[in-house]
Amino acid sequence: MKQTETIPADRLGEYITINGRKEYLYHVPGKKASLPVIIYLHAGPGLPGSLLEHVFPEELREYYHTVYWDQPGTGKTLQKNGGYYPDFEELLADLNRVVAYVKQVYRKEKVILFGHSLGSLVGSLYALSYPEDLLCYITAAPMVSFRQNEITGLLVLKNKAINAGRKKDFNRLEELSPYPDEAYSRAFFKKFKTVRSIQREYDGGTDLKDLLSVIRKSPIYRPADLLSLYKGIERNDRLWADLLECNLMERDATYRMPVFFLWGEAENIQSEHLARMYFNHLSAPEKEFFELPGAGHFMMLEQPEEYLKVLKVIRGMMMMFSM
Repeated sequence: MKQTETIPADRLGEYITINGRKEYLYHVPGKKASLPVIIYLHAGPGLPGSLLEHVFPEELREYYHTVYWDQPGTGKTLQKNGGYYPDFEELLADLNRVVAYVKQVYRKEKVILFGHSLGSLVGSLYALSYPEDLLCYITAAPMVSFRQNEITGLLVLKNKAINAGRKKDFNRLEELSPYPDEAYSRAFFKKFKTVRSIQREYDGGTDLKDLLSVIRKSPIYRPADLLSLYKGIERNDRLWADLLECNLMERDATYRMPVFFLWGEAENIQSEHLARMYFNHLSAPEKEFFELPGAGHFMMLEQPEEYLKVLKVIRGMMMMFSM
């Protein structure tokens, strides 16, 4: 693993070697060395947070250092390891090395893990397995069970089609049955994309076209990033297969660090019922559920000031807990 001794003076992109692969980290240092460090686990599969960071509130640097990790099978990491797509176990093993590296670089005993959507599932599994590494765990648009989320989402979508008198949409959704499938396949992935396409027609919110517009304006964007975005979404079959099987409600839910849930008032991808049920179910030294007004699935893009406000509150709470 690459060694470094100093905190970067400004934004820095670098590759470090983890388990024989070159993996990309994008550092956005805070204003003071003493600030806590967030490791940001992106959504997906295949959607790197490093290419969205430029539209996140700059004021975050007053409160945190942030490190964006392009996970294996995603973004600039995928570009260096073209044929490699991980499963959850391999992702967690690599995250363990990323955490160790970040702690060394920033000279911290513990870090904050921030998981968005798919990243929240990875983050939860890591927080439950390696509590000694974390100051706290933050999850945005939390995913509890991808399978149960899709079952619930399909029922909601069918009801919306009925209420709107759109029989054609209802029939298209009926034709997908069974959904989700018992096991992952490319046929399931095709169904999944159909559901998301119809969902966007009813619920709006940030879609792939919007994200592409943001990504192209990133200071670290390169044309090769578009191909890796496509591959990351389309070819992460092992990750998609694990997604279908993972259900946090079936696992131990004892967190040994403070846990914070961020939920967009206009969330249209994840199930609020599942998120609140899991939040009530889990145990932690401290826990808080924040609802961001006007925000959807990509709250940090849609309502950046509300996003910043919540992260400032969490920073204040963490300072009180440490007194």
